[in-house]
Amino acid sequence: MENMKMTGEVEKQLALEKNNIINGIPYITVVADGSWMKRSYGNAYDSLSVIGAIIGYHTGKILFVGVRNKFCTLCDVAERKGVQLRTHKCYKNFDRNASSTSIKSDAIAEGIKCNFEMHRLIYKTVVADGDSSVTVRSLLITDRYREHMVTVKKIDAPIICFAIYAKS
Repeated sequence: MENMKMTGEVEKQLALEKNNIINGIPYITVVADGSWMKRSYGNAYDSLSVIGAIIGYHTGKILFVGVRNKFCTLCDVAERKGVQLRTHKCYKNFDRNASSTSIKSDAIAEGIKCNFEMHRLIYKTVVADGDSSVTVRSLLITDRYREHMVTVKKIDAPIICFAIYAKS
């Protein structure tokens, strides 16, 4: 969390140096993408764990990470054996029947929604792959963006991670 906040401060400083400001709030370009552990190559999309990340374009560092899990081993074993579940820290935080792509979008949307409180930045340009349309819609419905009449630009990039890592 501390590293993400520091990255936000660096991105903010870079935006201020370039005078990238809307209504007193610095704006930046970010890269948003996600991944799941089990690739399906065009069908199924049924991985049990998904991660969504937002990366500052200029620093190449993480501004937000959201993790979604559709499965908890302890809950599953207790249910299958018909025994009472012991108290535990359950990491299952999403519906088992949801697709991995929808969960990825949800994780990124969370980062967008908490961005202003966490970093006090506007994500003006979002570089994302083609299946991240929910990401931009999330930005557009956020009160903070409507309040400041910000138009978000989305740039589709088929191979995002490689571009950002090659830069750093």
